[in-house]
Amino acid sequence: MHFDDVLEQIGEGIFQKFAIFVCGLAVLAEAIATASVPFAMILASCDLKISTDHILGLNAIFLLGTLISGYWLGGICDISGRKYILSTTSIITFVACFVASFAQCIIMLFTSLFILGLGLGGSHGATRVFVIEITPKSYRGSRFVTLEVFFAVGYASAVGLSTLLVPPLASNLLGNYVRLNSWRVLFGLSGSLSIFSACLMSVFPASPRWLLGKKQEENAIDVLRKIYAINNVKHEESFPVKLIMLNIWLGLAVFADDSRNCTLNGASLATKDPYKDICNSVELENLFKTNAYFALCSFVVCILMFVVDRIPRKMILMFSSIASGVSSVVFAFVHVNIVRTVLAYVLLSFIYMAEIVFRIILFESYPTVLRSTAYGFIKIFSKIVLTTMIFLLKIDCVWAFTIFGCLFVCVGCLSYLLRNLNLNAMED
Repeated sequence: MHFDDVLEQIGEGIFQKFAIFVCGLAVLAEAIATASVPFAMILASCDLKISTDHILGLNAIFLLGTLISGYWLGGICDISGRKYILSTTSIITFVACFVASFAQCIIMLFTSLFILGLGLGGSHGATRVFVIEITPKSYRGSRFVTLEVFFAVGYASAVGLSTLLVPPLASNLLGNYVRLNSWRVLFGLSGSLSIFSACLMSVFPASPRWLLGKKQEENAIDVLRKIYAINNVKHEESFPVKLIMLNIWLGLAVFADDSRNCTLNGASLATKDPYKDICNSVELENLFKTNAYFALCSFVVCILMFVVDRIPRKMILMFSSIASGVSSVVFAFVHVNIVRTVLAYVLLSFIYMAEIVFRIILFESYPTVLRSTAYGFIKIFSKIVLTTMIFLLKIDCVWAFTIFGCLFVCVGCLSYLLRNLNLNAMED
């Protein structure tokens, strides 16, 4: 009997819903912190008088932290377990956010953002792996997407909160120049959510699928008994399963996420210097509006919740990748502002959809003992592609988005080779 068949017998109940809520809080903190780095660090230049080079350096050191921890903590997650990495990374995120919110010099910001990258890079994969390993196969895709809904809400909330925290009379009191320090509040909010989720995570047992991968069958069955008792309000001794056998199959896939951030930056770079006169109150208002509009693209995940378990996932990946490529090519040759704006939203939405579906396919394809490590390794390629795309954006805009679109069409075609695991047991 496969492990997923056992989870189907247990069913989805209070345990899984509470786990999604707790992991959702961690993802919410991740989203707020993620919005605080590329978005609020620009605003920090108005508060600490830091230069454009420092802003780029802060983003680079944050990327370096996520790159290191994505692979390093991903490997530790496969060795020591999901629960411990989740608690540890949440505490790391809390400490980093606390230091960043009270930073008064550039050195403190560099240090705190590197530590923040370490925390977020580790928790990003661990939260999603934990949820997908305890969820029955009939709900696996939609529950994974639920975490992305938390991310969308967190990102949109961070942008909205930043707007509300800007003093409405600032432009009247200070002229066109604004000293904005709402980024400190964002870091504080993210840190509070992180430490709260770390405390709640302490009540969870280890992932039973991970225990089986470590040949701890009795411990895994004991955890499954407890889940069965919680979900069905029965005594754990009535749990029917005594032994579980797993098969190992290693799935391979190539895709680079985080490209939607590059697309947003590319759209800005194609029109103007995003860091020029950023402390001007008019420019700040435009920055808030732009980020608020693009935050709405994240809510495309709400559509996925209803189709990701009903339509073959590789078909969704093919469609969204090809649609992203076509939108990018059209975007390169259209010069009407309203049309370019609509195409930009469509492009970002399809990229985000492709990214989420790929993550589900990735987690389903790799065995338990390699799942987090593989995800961290794939993240390395995503950062390399992201860096390459940033260099591409320095060439002519038409060529940059044309190359970008062709790459996505190729990814969509290659997606046909992926194995479809909808409603099937995850091979281990």
